[in-house]
Formats: sequence, C-alpha cells, structure tokens
Amino acid sequence: GDRDSVYTACKRKCSSLTCGSSSSSGGEVTSPWRVAFGWSCVDDCGYECMHNVTEQRVTRGLPVLQYHGKWPFYRLASVIQEPASVLFSLMNLAANLVGLLQFRSLPAARHYPMYRLYHVHCLVSCNAWLWSSVFHSRDLVVTERLDYFSASAVVLFS
Repeated sequence: GDRDSVYTACKRKCSSLTCGSSSSSGGEVTSPWRVAFGWSCVDDCGYECMHNVTEQRVTRGLPVLQYHGKWPFYRLASVIQEPASVLFSLMNLAANLVGLLQFRSLPAARHYPMYRLYHVHCLVSCNAWLWSSVFHSRDLVVTERLDYFSASAVVLFS
C-alpha cells in the first residue's frame, strides 16, 4: 500500500500543504501527546492518506492493503498505533509481575534451588512485554528492535 501511486501522491500533497516550515504556510500544529509519541506532521499525513485510500479501495471492492508492513489500524487518542496489542502486552506484563510477587511471597521460595532462575526469567519476560507495548504504541526502528531482541531474549533464556 505504501508504494501505491494514489497513496504516495496524497502523502506528498498533504505534506507540502500541511507541513510547511513556517506558520504562514500551514506549518505543523501538534499536540503534546503527538510530540511525546514522536508523531510528525508527515507521519500524520501518511496516516490520513492511508485511511483515505483504504476507504476508496473498500468502496470500489478492492482489497485492503498493508502500509509499511502493517494493516491500517485506527490510532487510539491519535497517538497509540495498535491499542489492542498494547492492552494485551500490558496485561501480559501485569500477569508476569503478579506471578513474580506471588512467587516471592511464598515462605520457602528463597530456599528453592531454581529461585534465582525463576526470578530472572520473570524479569526478562517483563522486559519483553514492556518493549512489546512500547513498540505497538509507536512503531519506530528502535522500538521494533527493542521488542524483537527482548522477545528473543525470553526464548533464549527459556
């Protein structure tokens, strides 16, 4: 989808009209949340054009395309890319933390031969779920790598 000529033309036009360098030329106006999540004016143009082109394609009976390797999800509060994935990642993080706290509260837990191994495994898993939620909030090269390397660390540690 991101190579589609209609999408690229829309993004180019939106960027030139909306993302000018000065306020008199329609300069970028962003909320603090968008700034905090790293959304630029050009990113917003891509997002808007992705949904416009998708609506046009669906109306014409054409299949929905992926853009930059992802399906065209709607952002939550204009900033969180994949809200369901973020929610489920945070739920997994919470489950791991609750499990760790329950394990640590057992009276004899510190005397288990595998105590440290279980403890470290849970911390490695929590790290992976944290980075998964960050990645699904905002897909950047750095968040993608942190997510994938953290998930690989869980697999390797297991």
